[in-house]
Amino acid sequence: MVDKRLMQQLNKHRKQFAFLVGLGVTGGVLVVLQADYIAKIINGVFLENMGLASTEGWMGPLFMVMILRSAVLWCIEVAAHRLAAAIKMDIRQSLLQCIFNLGPIYASRQETGEMVNVFMEGIENLEPYFAKFLPQLFAAVLVPAVILAWVFPLDISTGVILLITAPLIPIFMILIGRMAESMNKKQWETLSRLSAHFLDVLQGLTILKIFGRSIEQIQVITRMSDEFRDTTLSVLKIAFLSALVLELVATISTALVAVTIGLKLLYFSEAQIIKLDRF
Repeated sequence: MVDKRLMQQLNKHRKQFAFLVGLGVTGGVLVVLQADYIAKIINGVFLENMGLASTEGWMGPLFMVMILRSAVLWCIEVAAHRLAAAIKMDIRQSLLQCIFNLGPIYASRQETGEMVNVFMEGIENLEPYFAKFLPQLFAAVLVPAVILAWVFPLDISTGVILLITAPLIPIFMILIGRMAESMNKKQWETLSRLSAHFLDVLQGLTILKIFGRSIEQIQVITRMSDEFRDTTLSVLKIAFLSALVLELVATISTALVAVTIGLKLLYFSEAQIIKLDRF
């Protein structure tokens, strides 16, 4: 899901983010070109009985498109990690400045383990959001439009199938994302409590040993660890569910396109056989 507060962090890095989205769209266009050349080669070899010499005019451009796509993917990885690193640095500096402004009294009232968890693990977990999710989100809006614009002139029925089935993916992802949001919040709260309590135990380990309360704290940490394990497994279940839904919708869409094209090829073959029989 898109968070308005996190989106505000992109204000300082609009050019980098626009460049990253542009690379994603370019990669999508290259995928379409690659599929188009492969389809032409397969059609020429298997349906039109072309030889190697006849398909050389397509092999060269296909090879160039594959090289360009690999280069674009490499640039996306580098640009995404640089953008995420810059945003994480800005967030850490803002949080640190905020704590300095609030003063030592406020800081002393906060649990050290929870603050450390926020500064380290919490901010580090934002990298996939800025490096993967947001660029792919914008590319996912633009690339299907490019694919539909390419497919519709070639085959209207295939374009209609893609137009109907493609929106199912974001719809299901929104529904699953709402389920995952509450579980992620619960997981983060559990991790924060576990980190804060564990650090407090380490800091007061000497006193706990003196008063013979260390065994009790071990049991508490074990219970909190089990709770964190259960919440993490719940989040993983939702993650696997989202992957299953994506694969299912994509498979159904591909199957519908394959069946439609297969029936057209079958009808075309029968028509060609009937024409040859007449002659």
